[in-house]
This record gives sequence, C-alpha cells and structure tokens, in this order.
Amino acid sequence: DRIENALWRIYHGELDGYQAEKVILLMGTNNLDKNSDDEIINGIHELVRAVSHRQPFAIIYVAGILPRHGKEERIAHLNQALQASLQNERVTYIDMSSELIQPDGKIIKELFTDGLHPNQEGYRRVAKMLEKKIDPTSKFGVKIKEKIYKEVDVAPEFPGGLSELMKFIENNFHFPIELSESAPIGRVYVQA
Repeated sequence: DRIENALWRIYHGELDGYQAEKVILLMGTNNLDKNSDDEIINGIHELVRAVSHRQPFAIIYVAGILPRHGKEERIAHLNQALQASLQNERVTYIDMSSELIQPDGKIIKELFTDGLHPNQEGYRRVAKMLEKKIDPTSKFGVKIKEKIYKEVDVAPEFPGGLSELMKFIENNFHFPIELSESAPIGRVYVQA
C-alpha cells in the first residue's frame, strides 16, 4: 500500500471499534516512485496523527523504510530525516535496515526475493529486530510489573468470608436517621 491508501482506510474505520495496545507503521516504499522525500515524511506524520487520534492509548512504532535495490542511498537519507523529524512525536522509531544491508550500504541480495521484498531469512531478521525494539512488558504505554491474567481462577473474597462481609456492612454502614423518620422510598448511594 501507499501512505494515502492507509490513510483512507484509517479515515474509513479501519482502527475503530477496538483498542490497540501497539501499532507498527511500515510505510513509504510504495511512495518512492511518485513522491518526494518531504512528501513521504509528511505523509507518515499524517499517518501518526490519524492513528493517535483513533487509538490514543496505543504505543506507536514507526519503522524506517526497508532498503531496496537501487534506492539504498535515498532510503538511508530518507530514514535519517524521518527519524530526526519524529524526535518530538509520541512514537518510537525503529531502524530495520542494519540487518539487511552490507557495510557499503547496498542490500544483501541473498535476503531479498526481488530486490524489494525480503525472503524468509530477510523477514526472520526483520522480526528479530522488531522483537528487540518492541517492549513486551508495556501495555498502553505503561510498564507492566507483573503478569496480567485474562481469566481469574479464584473469585475475590472478603477476608473472613461472606459472614465477615455482612458484619462489616452492619457495623460500618447506617441508614441516616433523618431519612429513616420520613420513610422515603428509593435507593441510598454510599460514596467513599
């Protein structure tokens, strides 16, 4: 997809109806032939704004454009500019090029099927880089200190059981005297 296609999908509900923990954006390579570097960077910023608006609690990661044959130098410069432009944004930039290029900056051809799309080994390296950068101990931008259970094995219980709970209520909650004399009908709400 191109950046504008992703924006269209976001504007038409792709991110609605659920709460994402993390969003990873890997966009821009399909815009290289039709857009300038500034247009691509501005488009990625617009994507970040659109995602942030629809998923305000999600941690957003922006992955740099993967290197591709014949465009390595442009992509390297574009990724540097993109990373610098995201410094003040609420996102984490991930550079995934290092495992896919040689010391001279050219792609490692054996990691690509066609000079553009990584092959199985290329994607394995990309996945490994993502694993290193994406913090599994954070959820909605907050560090998780202990394991979160989706199901509870034992229901919560008042210390001492139900009989102790009833004693606690009897000893600590009293119907207001002024109301008991007028015998109103309705509910009493207790605020702590």
